[in-house]
Amino acid sequence: MKLQQLIYVKEVARCRSMNKAAVNLYISQPTLSEAIRNLEAELSITIFDRSRSGVSLTGEGIEFLNLAEKVLADTEEIYNHYTKKKKPLEFQISCHHYAFVVDFFVQFLNHIDATAFSLSLKETETITALEDVYLKKSILSVICLTPENEHYLRQILDKWDLVFHPLASVQPYVFLRKDHPLARQATIALEDLSPYPMLIFSQGSQTNTLAQEELFVLKDHTKVVYSYDRGTTNNILAHTDCFNVGTGYIIPGIIPDEITALPLSGNTQMSELGWVHLRTQEITKLMSTFVQGIEHSLRTYAPHTPIL
Repeated sequence: MKLQQLIYVKEVARCRSMNKAAVNLYISQPTLSEAIRNLEAELSITIFDRSRSGVSLTGEGIEFLNLAEKVLADTEEIYNHYTKKKKPLEFQISCHHYAFVVDFFVQFLNHIDATAFSLSLKETETITALEDVYLKKSILSVICLTPENEHYLRQILDKWDLVFHPLASVQPYVFLRKDHPLARQATIALEDLSPYPMLIFSQGSQTNTLAQEELFVLKDHTKVVYSYDRGTTNNILAHTDCFNVGTGYIIPGIIPDEITALPLSGNTQMSELGWVHLRTQEITKLMSTFVQGIEHSLRTYAPHTPIL
C-alpha cells in the first residue's frame, strides 16, 4: 500500500467517477483503476462498487476512507511542519506607565529566539488598557487598583468579564528630581506638596479620579500638569519642580538618574498592582512568562517602605 493510492481513493470517492478523478489527478483512467484494484487485492477488501452510472463506496470502502483520511491529514501536518514558514510571534501588552513592565519587556527582547516577531508594549490610559484585553487586542494588561479608582474599575472588570490578579501591594511614593527642594527629606507630607505642580498622566476624556493611575491625587490642587507618555513625564520631573505620585519603583536605565522617589506620609492606604486577562481566555505559557518576569522586576526593585 502506497500513500498515492490513498489519495486516489479519496478523489474517486469525492468524484464518484473514475474518469473525472483521473482527470483531476492528471493520470489515465486505466492507471487509476489498476492502482485501486491492486490496493483492494492487497487488503482483500472491496472499496468501490462499480456500475455504468459510476462508482460508490462499499461498507468496507467507507471504513477504509475514514482511516485513509486520518493518515493523509497526519501526512499533511508533518509536511507543513517542516516546509511551511512558522507564524511569527505576535502579541501586545497594554499597561499603565510602569518602568518595571518596560524592564522585563527589554529583557524579553534581549533573549527572544524567534526568527520573526511583531511585539507591542502599549503604555496607555486605564480604560484603554482594559478595553484592549476585552477586545483581544492585548494578551494582558497591568494596572493598579487604588483607593480612588478601585470601586469604578471593579465595575469595568465585571462588565467586561476580566480577571484581576494581584502582583504587589504598594504605598504611595512621590517621584521628583534629586535636587528638588523636598528631595532631602526622609518622607514627604501632603502639605509639603501644595506649592509645587502636580504631574498627572492624562486619562483622555476621563480627567477625574475615577480611572486615575496615580496612587494618590491631591484634590483641589491648584497647579496641575497633564502628560500623555512616560518619556515626557520623566523629562518634566527631571528638570522642573513638578512631582508625581506613583509606586516608588526606580529602575536603573529605565528611570533617569535625575529622578528619585520618597514615601508619602499621612496616607498609608495601600494600592494593588496587578495583571488582567479575559476570563474566557486560556492563560498561555507566554502570559505566564511575562507575569513571572514582571514579578521578578517588582521583587528586585521594590522600594523600602518605612512605617509612616
